[in-house]
Parts: sequence; C-alpha cells; structure tokens
Amino acid sequence: MLGFTLSKLNLLIFVTAIFAIVAFFSFVLVKIVTTNELNLLLDRVKVKSEALVNSPTYCDSTFYYFPAELRVSGDTFFYTVKISQQATEVNGKNLNYLIFSAFARRDKEFKNSLAANSLKTDADVVIFSSEPLLRILGDEEGAVIDPQARPPINAIAMVKEIVGGKATLYIVPCLAEANQCLVRLEQAGCYAKANRDLTCDNGDKKGFLCLPG
Repeated sequence: MLGFTLSKLNLLIFVTAIFAIVAFFSFVLVKIVTTNELNLLLDRVKVKSEALVNSPTYCDSTFYYFPAELRVSGDTFFYTVKISQQATEVNGKNLNYLIFSAFARRDKEFKNSLAANSLKTDADVVIFSSEPLLRILGDEEGAVIDPQARPPINAIAMVKEIVGGKATLYIVPCLAEANQCLVRLEQAGCYAKANRDLTCDNGDKKGFLCLPG
C-alpha cells in the first residue's frame, strides 16, 4: 500500500513538473513574440520618420497611424509608445536621437520598456504633448501614444521643414478620427510659428509651410 501511494505521489510530482516547464516556456515564447511584434511596429514608425527627415524637399509632412492593439498568440495585447528625444555630440557635430519606446499599457510608470528604436538625425527635433493643452515638450519629457485612451491618441503627424538651411522635424500626437490630426497639426504649426515671432493671424491658417493633403 505504501509503495502504491509513493508511486502515485511520484507521478503527481512528475506531472506537476512537466506542467510547470510547459507553462514557463509558453510564457517565454509569448514574451518573445510580443517583443518581436513591438519591434516591428517601432521599426515601421522609424522608417517612415527617417524617410521624411531625409527627403530632399524643403518641406514635407505625413501621418503614421498606430493599431488599436496587437494580437499575440491569439490574445490581445494593449500597449503604449513613448516618443522622446536625446541630444548628443559626435565628432563635434550636434545630433539628435528621436526615440520610440514601447510598453505594456498597464505599465503606467514606463519602467519596463519591451522594445525600442531610434532615429539619429542632425535635424532639430520638436515633440508636442499628447495632452489636450498643446505645448512643446522638454528634453526629459516624452509624448505618449495610447490607442486605448479615451479619447485615443493613436497617430502622429510629422512635418519636416528647412528654414535658413536648418532642418526641423516636428512630431505631433493626435487622434486619427474626424480630421483631428490635421486640426492638431494646424494648431501645432501656429504654436511653433509663434515661437519664431510669427502668428496664424491675417489669413495664415497653416503655420507650417506644408501640411498633408
């Protein structure tokens, strides 16, 4: 009887161990797939912003729309993307990094980045806030793309201008519905031009030299 009980106990331990191993590797696999999906997303954003900032035109603009969620191993994954910048100097030349970092949406403090990508450019980078009150963010801040927010912030409008031989890349988070991105971009243009002692009065409603058509 004792031998039978020990045999059953060993079988239970074996099954439990197998279950734990399978669960662990399933967790690791889901995490790897999630990271890969986020890396692909950030790479698409980087490629589009890089094409814009490197375009030969004196003024160009575009939008990028973020998916509402990601599908990972049959489950829905909600995420946020933080857009920030960092200035650096390389061989005496001032450069800026435009940084895209992805987080799980539940990570409200942005402590655990799951994926990141960056664009190095000699253009000035100006990032606007994603809050309703429009403002230009400081170097230590970052705009947050949150497709699940209410209302969602699920797109960015980007404008590249060359004025006086110097390129500037503007990043404007926005809501991709009912033409709200274009409205937000027009407001950002007026804000930026005001900082250069210009306004959007007297019929100049665009601010930026060009806007997406």
